Amino acid sequence: MAPDASPGLKMIAANRIKWLNDQMSDGRDYICGKRFTLADMLLYCWLDFGNQVGQPLDQSNGNIVAWFNRVGERPSVKA
Repeated sequence: MAPDASPGLKMIAANRIKWLNDQMSDGRDYICGKRFTLADMLLYCWLDFGNQVGQPLDQSNGNIVAWFNRVGERPSVKA
């Protein structure tokens, strides 16, 4: 384990989420456009896990927050 690496890794993750947030400003429903894909499933699980371990989604990433809420309403997520 390298506990001193944690801040840098968190910063990289935050930067990538910000980048994706900007990419999604084109109004797409899902990461790859109009289709729900494995990319959506994996990111949703990763962000949900982060919320559970004290690394919540930065609410300033409005496109990702809206996407996260939209995916969270899917029947498969609620099951």
